[in-house]
Amino acid sequence: MSRVMVSRAFNPEASVRGELRRDILAKAAEVGYAPDKTARAMATGRTDLVALVVPTLAHPWESQEVDLICQSLQEMALTPVIYRIPNHMADYASLIRVQDYRPALVIAFMDKIMPGTLLPLFGSSPAIYPYFGEEPPEAAGQTVDFLKVEQHEGIRHAIRLFRAAGHREVLYVGGTDYANSDVDRDAAVRAAIGEEGLAFAGRIEGDFDYDTARSAVNGYLTAGGSATAFFAANDVSAFGTLDALRFDQGRRVPEEAAVIGFDNVAQSNWRAYDLTTVSIPLGTRVAAITRMIGARLRNPAIPQQRETVTARLVVRSTA
Repeated sequence: MSRVMVSRAFNPEASVRGELRRDILAKAAEVGYAPDKTARAMATGRTDLVALVVPTLAHPWESQEVDLICQSLQEMALTPVIYRIPNHMADYASLIRVQDYRPALVIAFMDKIMPGTLLPLFGSSPAIYPYFGEEPPEAAGQTVDFLKVEQHEGIRHAIRLFRAAGHREVLYVGGTDYANSDVDRDAAVRAAIGEEGLAFAGRIEGDFDYDTARSAVNGYLTAGGSATAFFAANDVSAFGTLDALRFDQGRRVPEEAAVIGFDNVAQSNWRAYDLTTVSIPLGTRVAAITRMIGARLRNPAIPQQRETVTARLVVRSTA
């Protein structure tokens, strides 16, 4: 058995007959052999590492997405490595030398730090950059594939649901105004409210956070705010909005006030919340990223890839 054939058997992308691959892997396990990945990296100039750059793992959406991506990467015989760069510590990015580890690819889930800041840290490693809005951010001189999240149609359906239920004034419980996801979401909410002939009650800052959103909604209502429909920038701030309405203000939901969130995290389906929300289908988004990873690693010279995932409204009991 040649060394080349043994090496190919350990590569899931290589074409090797199923029975032959099983025999080689079984014999390798019997003698305790495993490929030397360090030697392979030295020979190829690349590792099997895929770097995930994220602002946080503390929020449900990020943790659930990263968990599913890690599973997909491992099924592809790739090794995920996670770098955490908080949005409020953009300068910290300069300390993270991702390229020192020669990752095969980088996936950058960043709302504030744009490709122009991040990509020099990746060296020659190609990157995948999810984004919100009409056009992707500038990434001149780098190999970058883009995943667009189209959220306007799902938000349009959410505002229509408010109108159909008889609500006339909508308050936006915002995220953070520097995040491109929130900038685009805010614009979509305002546009849909105008299209449906409703009144925009304004924006309060929820910071994508339960406590901040709960406090902001209480402050708005205590000061005499009259909105009865609340669109929250994410599900976590929608949970804070719901608890402010139900437990702090004594409002019945959905009879006296309606709440719609964004993301459709697993917790939004919990009976205590049963949240109506605009969903970014997690499986669809991860499948798109996985396709781009596979295509880029099979042929690094392919043109820039662009895929789109579209958000949709999931109706439960809060609106």
